[in-house]
Amino acid sequence: MMKINIQKNKYLVPLTAIIMLLITVFSGCTKADGTAGQGELKTNLTGREFMYIKSNGLYEHIPDKDEVIMISNDRYKKNPGYSMYDSSSIEAQYSFDGKYIYYLEAMDDYNPRALKAVKRKNETKDINKDEGRDTESETIASNVLDFKVLKNGRILYRTEIELGVYVWDGKDSKKIGDRIELYNLSEDESSMLYLNEVDYSSKGMPDFVDDLADFINIVEGTLYFYDFKNESYKISDNVIAGKFVYSKDFSNLYYVKDEKDTYNIYYIDDITKTYNEKKEPVFVAELGSGVIFMNKKTGGLYYLSENKESSLYDLIIEDDIPDKAKGVPIPKISIEDKELMAEEKAVIKDKGLKEYALQRMKMEFKENLKKIINRECFGTLSYYDKNGSKELSTSTLVYGEISNTLNKTVSFTYFDKDKIEKIKLSSLFDDYIYELNENMDYSDESISDKEDAATDTELNLDKLIYEYYKYSGSPLGKYFYAYDADSGQFKLDLEGEHYSGAFAHWDYKKTSGSIVRYFMTDILLKQSQAFDVAAALEDKVYKFEEGGHNIRDVYIYEEGNSIYIVKNDKETEDKIKSISDGSYKYFSSKINKAKDEIYNSAGFELYKADLKDGELGGFELLDSGAGKIYGIYNKKLYYVKGAEGIYSDIGAVLYCDKKKIKSGFRALHIVNDTMYLETGANDHDLYNLYKLNGNDVERIGNDIYEYKILDDGSVAYIDNYNKDTWRGTLELWKDKNNKETVDKNVMNIVGGKKSGYYTVFGTEDNIYMKLR
Repeated sequence: MMKINIQKNKYLVPLTAIIMLLITVFSGCTKADGTAGQGELKTNLTGREFMYIKSNGLYEHIPDKDEVIMISNDRYKKNPGYSMYDSSSIEAQYSFDGKYIYYLEAMDDYNPRALKAVKRKNETKDINKDEGRDTESETIASNVLDFKVLKNGRILYRTEIELGVYVWDGKDSKKIGDRIELYNLSEDESSMLYLNEVDYSSKGMPDFVDDLADFINIVEGTLYFYDFKNESYKISDNVIAGKFVYSKDFSNLYYVKDEKDTYNIYYIDDITKTYNEKKEPVFVAELGSGVIFMNKKTGGLYYLSENKESSLYDLIIEDDIPDKAKGVPIPKISIEDKELMAEEKAVIKDKGLKEYALQRMKMEFKENLKKIINRECFGTLSYYDKNGSKELSTSTLVYGEISNTLNKTVSFTYFDKDKIEKIKLSSLFDDYIYELNENMDYSDESISDKEDAATDTELNLDKLIYEYYKYSGSPLGKYFYAYDADSGQFKLDLEGEHYSGAFAHWDYKKTSGSIVRYFMTDILLKQSQAFDVAAALEDKVYKFEEGGHNIRDVYIYEEGNSIYIVKNDKETEDKIKSISDGSYKYFSSKINKAKDEIYNSAGFELYKADLKDGELGGFELLDSGAGKIYGIYNKKLYYVKGAEGIYSDIGAVLYCDKKKIKSGFRALHIVNDTMYLETGANDHDLYNLYKLNGNDVERIGNDIYEYKILDDGSVAYIDNYNKDTWRGTLELWKDKNNKETVDKNVMNIVGGKKSGYYTVFGTEDNIYMKLR
């Protein structure tokens, strides 16, 4: 079984990201309108058909005749806001009897689109001419954003107006609800969960550093269950978007509810039976600001509850800086004082402004440091099943933006509180000041050379404070800026719309927020003795006590009763130890340089150990240079080596059981039980595609922009892609040395996949997540 990386989850998932991109072929006896009927299920689809888009219309390739038919002459063009990061909306789908095609009208700038149906036919059209529709189309609905043909033959679609979601039965449309921001279908598509009546709120106040804003966007709404037969069933209000998880058949449902001053987890067993028996939610635990993620195989839930007894900040920092400027009076600064400071490019003396500004800098630093540390979810990791909850670790550390996608195995960072060496906040502030000095863009020409200014002895605090606060938009701009604070011009700057962006006008890049950004990385390296890694499988925990802080990847192969890890080699471990033993200042360019050296030249080793009766056996070395484990498929272990740095696999070499497969690694996919490999180094949008069979590699095509794998293993793809015209050549690969050109000037394949550089694909049978 394989694992994949999961992208960080957003609170609101676009509908098109929830809809499956591959058109699945189902046997089905359908009515003439394409919806499911009674009796034996039949279809005339082979699974080898596919559709594609050109600027002059929508086309279909008929496999048995190797012919192309124009479905619609709607003119298509790229959305001006198009991004490679966006999932492509499904433009067209087949009915399950194969008699009809449902499609969205071409996008015309941002005008609403209609959902239409057209009957398929066998008459071949000239693909090089802009011809009319071969049969008259039927409009199902207007103002449609996206749609999906369900397994029962009905069509589920969402409208532009009020985000209404409807189901069409072949004749009439029934509204399910309005303002439905997201929905999720059961595996058999006989029921759905959806969230509507969504409320957006923020807690706290925004800070002047945009990406460190001190407020939390809370998106919550009312969670409903709907089975396409009965009226919608209300499960709960105040459910947090992005924090409800479920089994494929909805037999297990967990959700997090906002209840006054906290967030609580609830569980419902088999929500699909709710119309026959009342389903009362079961309270699981108080979550706080923690995270949840579910074991797909067992239906159990991992959850990290926030530690309310002691914060991570308090465990790491000895706070010796007061919260308020006690004993520091508010200064009185005249216009003459401001002009003098502008002339001397230094804070004025004997006015109390230096002391006041310095205290303000300390407070800004303290607030941003707290934000950085609090991004880490710190608390107790537990596992819940129908028998109750079991604590796995009471000192778990998880990055706060973790995905809650269904998972099987997890690994996490934990630490020993007694081994943490507390750091004085005042000492950290001194380190911060020197780093700020090094990065300051001084207007004083005498110290404008950064290389000369970046030494401890040349720090001029008077000049640094002035440069930091001299602009009107700064937090203390009214004391430093040369405009008269009572003038109309200054009030315009202060209160007008220009003021909202005034902070962006500071002429240096390093503020307290950006300088402290990687503080937790510094802590993990400088105090590596306190941190270790463990893996969890249901309620069992496997700790890697020796050198745990050096572990980079973990993979549990449950069927083989074994566990695989990637850890730093001896040279890399020694480099990390030199940072923890050295006298590096926090935030300094010296420690950043040392970290970069580790990350860019880190060496790794791949190990395996047996899991016997819940116990971890001894590790044996399998290979050197391994960077990341992709998992076991058909009893073969896949991993990459030679990646550029520890956070990317791009450009690495794929290996299978110690044998080199291909260099230039981009992404690995499993489709219809077959593995496919993307490679490519220079162009992020184009890649080479291969079919894998163990160690054997078969090339499908080079410089591919988009592809779609058909049921018989053939592959339709676009190559010779011109980024200026957004068009390429459509090819059909059947097997080795058997390729034909289908069409030219093609824009997209309906349901096609683009480069894995931007998107993440893979099997969904065993999704694995590494917590840190």
